[in-house]
Amino acid sequence: MDRSCMRHYLGALVVLAWLLVPLGSSAATPALLAALEPLALDPALDRVSPRRTVAAFLKEAREGDFTAAAHCLDLRDLPVTNLADEGPKLAEELSYVLYRQPPIDMTKVPDDPEGGTPPTHSIVVTSVMRDDEPVPFSLTRARFSDGIYRWVVSRTTVAMIPSLSAAYQPKSWLTKMPRPLLEPVVLGNAPWQWLGVFGGALAAYVLGRILAAVLVRVAGFAASHTKSKTDDLLVVSSRRPLRLILAASLFGGLMYLLQISRAVSDLAGHAVYTCLVIGVAWLIISALSVLTSLLQERIPVDRADELRTRGARTRTALLQRIAAAVVIGIAIAVILLQFELVRHVGISLLASAGIVSVVVGIAAQKSLAGVIAGVQLSISQPVRIGDSVVLDGEFGEVEELMLTYAVVRLWDQRRLIVPISRFLEQPFENWTKVSHDILGTVSLQVDYTTPLEPLRAKLAEVCKASSLWDGRACNLQVTDSDASGMTVRAVVSAKDASAVWDLRCLVREKMIEFLHAMDGGRHLARTRHMVDGPLLSAASGVTSALR
Repeated sequence: MDRSCMRHYLGALVVLAWLLVPLGSSAATPALLAALEPLALDPALDRVSPRRTVAAFLKEAREGDFTAAAHCLDLRDLPVTNLADEGPKLAEELSYVLYRQPPIDMTKVPDDPEGGTPPTHSIVVTSVMRDDEPVPFSLTRARFSDGIYRWVVSRTTVAMIPSLSAAYQPKSWLTKMPRPLLEPVVLGNAPWQWLGVFGGALAAYVLGRILAAVLVRVAGFAASHTKSKTDDLLVVSSRRPLRLILAASLFGGLMYLLQISRAVSDLAGHAVYTCLVIGVAWLIISALSVLTSLLQERIPVDRADELRTRGARTRTALLQRIAAAVVIGIAIAVILLQFELVRHVGISLLASAGIVSVVVGIAAQKSLAGVIAGVQLSISQPVRIGDSVVLDGEFGEVEELMLTYAVVRLWDQRRLIVPISRFLEQPFENWTKVSHDILGTVSLQVDYTTPLEPLRAKLAEVCKASSLWDGRACNLQVTDSDASGMTVRAVVSAKDASAVWDLRCLVREKMIEFLHAMDGGRHLARTRHMVDGPLLSAASGVTSALR
């Protein structure tokens, strides 16, 4: 016999019981139990244990079959005449309330037909909140005529369903909506509630932008009447984070008014909480960026005391990035901790912190080393933003120092990306560590017959005629000699690395031109081949014999 036939049979039995038993008679209970017997024996409704009864009720309610779900309730207190109408109604109201409670942990509901150890005939599955008052949701064990005990929702809980429904049901005017907006119910929510969720998200976003614009405008007006520039920049930087915070807050309040099911409410709550945390973290990072920019603007860039303040600029930039990384890390942790699974994993990780620390230390060795190197560099400062450095034969200027890497702008406008640890673990040249002024050298190969004084005079002439020379050093010395000639080195000075490079190139060009013009170029480097007299005579004799 299928379920539809059994329901018709049940209805006929109810009518027959109403005709044969007077209303309110003590015989009503046996008649009602007799009417419930056909479906009580239905294998589709497994109510042998408390867990199976709860699972059967939730399954039938989720599928919208509240007539079948009603047979998981103890309806013996209902009049027989109202059974067919009131039973499904009570089941629907109870499912609506349960959808708005935390999910029932089925692992904690006994699957023992005896109700657990020791055996019991009544068990409390969970508590349902009614106006901040917990109401027990309990099951009771009843014996049917076939001799089998089955679990059903207790009469005490059934009697509390109307008051629970009154506390959770939407306003009366909402129930008068067109039927397409009330059915079908999906995940415990009517179509009008789903429309409210998606429409509310859009409305919250629009209202959030409007409110943020108004608040920023008011705050900007107030800040414009102050002498400080900081508050103006802080107000401007807070516009976008404020939009997100306000939109999330409005959406959360709207979800409370919609009275959506607990599953969807929890999902929306996680989204609102996540957006609020992101918005607050964004606001803090924006404020840090503004304060860092203001501090760096007050540090001179093209002044004589730049070297003393360059360290402050470097330290400020690195500390701002470290603070931003810390804020982001805390925000991610706060977001993840709202999920039960992550909290359990976190507790497990703390319990095994020794093993985890070793595993994480090995897996993140490079990343952690880079971060630690960035902090160490901000303190020791072997290199700073704006320093002229030579890395692997490449000359450039430190353009940016991040937490884990640095950007060096090379002389040909290329960018060299190097890890921060490179400046701590390997040698490099820092031309502006102590001061900007720097010496440059120009080496020339000349013949042994070259007079040095004219060269020194020409070098002094070139330096004095150039605006690149700062007047500190301009001399020429013989630094080496070999079979082909001697090496002279010109030492010149300039205000910075860029100027000394140009001055070196200028000196090299002018000195080569001078050597080429002096005495017809006879003093340029050359290779000599000397042949003695006897060897030359012998070579001439051999040549004559061959002829």
